[in-house]
Amino acid sequence: MTPVISNLSGDRTNPSESFECCQVDLSGPIKVMTPGSKTRRSEPDKPVWLSVFVCLYTKAVFVDTIESYWTDLMLLSMRKLAATYRFPRRIISDSSTQLVAARTLLMRHFSEEDFTWIVCPPQAHNFVGGAELMISLINGQLKKKLDGAHLTIMS
Repeated sequence: MTPVISNLSGDRTNPSESFECCQVDLSGPIKVMTPGSKTRRSEPDKPVWLSVFVCLYTKAVFVDTIESYWTDLMLLSMRKLAATYRFPRRIISDSSTQLVAARTLLMRHFSEEDFTWIVCPPQAHNFVGGAELMISLINGQLKKKLDGAHLTIMS
């Protein structure tokens, strides 16, 4: 018996610019030093998150740090992506609260022809499998290389 494998979506097979279609997810919190900490022995106490964007066609990765779990900072991270590459025409994400709120805000400003944001169901994390894989790789490398390091938000 041969397992049935579905076809890849057009977002993954049709040539497109980087980050025209992408997956987005958040990782964290990661503890970093508060800016202005006096000593090197101070324990990291400020939580930060990573926003991870993965291009569906090229598999390029864009990672940005977010200082808080707010929707406004997620939108700022998307503006950084747009300034570096371009603004995505199609985004796929999980159903976390700040991503859904960002989707609601962006859908007010764009028409359905220019921009789509698909929110996958809570039990279907395989829809954003590329972003989940990159998050696990990034977290593994951060743990291996920077375990015990006292980082600031800028480092």
